[in-house]
Amino acid sequence: MEYHEDRFNDYSLMVYRSQTLIAVLPGNRVGDKWYSHQGLTYGGIILDQELSKDVLKQVMNQVVSYLISNEIKDIYIKQPFNSYSQINRFINEIIEVMDFQPFQRVNNAYLELNVDLSISSKRTAGYRNGNWNDLIFKENDNWGEFWNQVLVPLLQHKYAASPVHSLQEIEELKSKFPEEIQLYTVSNQEGIIAGVVIFIKGNIARAQYMASTIEARSLRAMDFLYLETIEVLRQCNITKYDLGAVDDPNGGINKGLAKNKKEMGASFETQTVCTLNHIENKKNQR
Repeated sequence: MEYHEDRFNDYSLMVYRSQTLIAVLPGNRVGDKWYSHQGLTYGGIILDQELSKDVLKQVMNQVVSYLISNEIKDIYIKQPFNSYSQINRFINEIIEVMDFQPFQRVNNAYLELNVDLSISSKRTAGYRNGNWNDLIFKENDNWGEFWNQVLVPLLQHKYAASPVHSLQEIEELKSKFPEEIQLYTVSNQEGIIAGVVIFIKGNIARAQYMASTIEARSLRAMDFLYLETIEVLRQCNITKYDLGAVDDPNGGINKGLAKNKKEMGASFETQTVCTLNHIENKKNQR
C-alpha cells in the first residue's frame, strides 16, 4: 500500500495470539473514525484460515476494544465476500451479531470458471460473423499505450475522472507482483483498442480496470476480450473471475452494466460496509 501512503493516515491493525500473527485489518483513520482501508478494493479482515469461530469472535472484540481505547467513535468495516472463502461466512456472522449496522452495499458481478457458463449467443457472434478475424488478443507489457491511449481517455470522457492508479504506480505494482498483476489486450493494425488489468490471488482473479476505444465498441471487441480472457484464466486454474461492481455512481445498480455482465454468464453478490457508531457512548452504557 506504500504507493498511496500520502493519501491516507494508515491505521492498520495486527492481531497476535502469543507470538503468532493471526489477523490483519488494513485500515485508515480520519479524525475519530476508523475505516477498512479506503485505498483498497476489499479491505476487511485478513485471517489465518484455520481459526475457529470462537477465536474470530475474540479477534473482533479485541479490535473494537482497542479502537475504543484509542478514541475512535465510529468504525466502518467492509464485510468480505462469502464466495471468496468459507471463513468469510463466519466473519460476516460475527459482525452481524455485534452492534454493526449496514452503511453501504456494493453489488458485484463474478464468473464461476469451474462450471459451464450461460453466455448469450450475441456475445459470441464475432467468432461467426468475422468481426474479430483481424483482432489480436494477448498478454501485453505495453502498459503506457493501454493507460494513455485507452483507459485514461475513456475515464475522462465518460466520468471526468482518472484511474485510481497512475501509470507509474501500476507499473511499480507490476514490478513487485509480476505474476499476480497482468494486462491482457485486444489490438488491431493501429494498436491497442481494448484491455483489462487483472489482479490474481490463488485461484481468484479480479478485473481491476477494463476499457476500450470507440472503434472497439463498434467491433464488440470487449466481448472478444472477455471470452479470450476467460479461456486464459481457466488454463491457469482460476475458478472465480471477479468482474467488479455494477453500481451506478449516482446510486443503485447500473442496469445496463448488470445486463451486460449477465449475458456473459455472471452471477451477483453483495459486499456490505457495516458501521459501529458512537461506540464510546455504548461503552459507557455497559
